[in-house]
Amino acid sequence: MLDPEGIACILESHEARFDLRNGTIDKAAIGLPADGYAPDVQSRDGLIHLEILGPEGVLEASTDRIRFFTTDNVAAVSAITFFLVADTPAEFFALLEEGSDAYGIDRDSVDRWIESVDSEPNAVSDFAFAPGTTLGMNVSYDVRYDESASTQVAIVEVYPL
Repeated sequence: MLDPEGIACILESHEARFDLRNGTIDKAAIGLPADGYAPDVQSRDGLIHLEILGPEGVLEASTDRIRFFTTDNVAAVSAITFFLVADTPAEFFALLEEGSDAYGIDRDSVDRWIESVDSEPNAVSDFAFAPGTTLGMNVSYDVRYDESASTQVAIVEVYPL
């Protein structure tokens, strides 16, 4: 649920599960009014274990922030966005490779991007990979890479095919 009690439960348990097997999530099913917006869920004391059920499998991730796409004139949530972070380039590259393998993001594209930024000193790159569809839904990685930064970020968006 994304009502205040449900968000408190997510933050306390550090677990969240959402069902996109039908493509969208009816707002009423998650405790939101039809004309409401879904709030962000942000943990300040640890990562949330996130599961998103898709038509062909389950996406699992650890994140500190989850966002939901909807508008006030649509009675459903049509996309879920979350953030993956890594403290080192090697950890970040491993996250991208794992996502490629698990969700069908083109591995050649991931490998070429990693090779290009890994071979360049002080590399900075904003890049979006074409979505993978292995789980029967789109899973896209939009990366924000700055070798000099203390953390690297991938913005992951999950939405219907």
